[in-house]
Amino acid sequence: MMKYFICLLYILVLNQWIQAQPNEKIKFHRINSGISSNWVLSILQDRQGFMWFGTESGLNKYDGYSFINYEYNSLNPNSIGKSNILNIYEDKSGNLWISTDGDGLTYFNRKTEKFKIYRQGSDNQQISSDVVKMVQEDEQGIFWIAVKEGLNSFDPKTGKFQHYIFKNYQDGVIQSNAILAINERYIWM
Repeated sequence: MMKYFICLLYILVLNQWIQAQPNEKIKFHRINSGISSNWVLSILQDRQGFMWFGTESGLNKYDGYSFINYEYNSLNPNSIGKSNILNIYEDKSGNLWISTDGDGLTYFNRKTEKFKIYRQGSDNQQISSDVVKMVQEDEQGIFWIAVKEGLNSFDPKTGKFQHYIFKNYQDGVIQSNAILAINERYIWM
């Protein structure tokens, strides 16, 4: 009998708690104009509250009222690349690191509003792949970069990259060297 009483009391309390929750409906607003493409691949809200959208045709900054579009311009060496933006990361200084599907790693200096693109190469002055999946900054200020075939680290103090390749074997055959996601403590392959 005591079990039934406790169960009934639990149901009554739970019912009151559920009814106490606000009965508000979430409202969505569609933004039809201003963004460079309807195909959005990445979204970031920065520490200042701006929304950043990475699309197939550029980077878009939204302040709640209008968009600023950063698109490829072949006449401007400080413009963003022309590939799909896969991920956007804000570093400790408030600058953006942009992962692309074919244009390497792009750094956006928020103060100067200039882009710097790090392209593929075999030495430590260049990134090892132009297909960059993700970037993460560690506590020491080193950037870890997931690329199509491995992992890179970048030290902004020296301007040098370090290249790492992992062998993912299954049944004695290399399946893939791609790094899909990173976190300061984990790497997902």
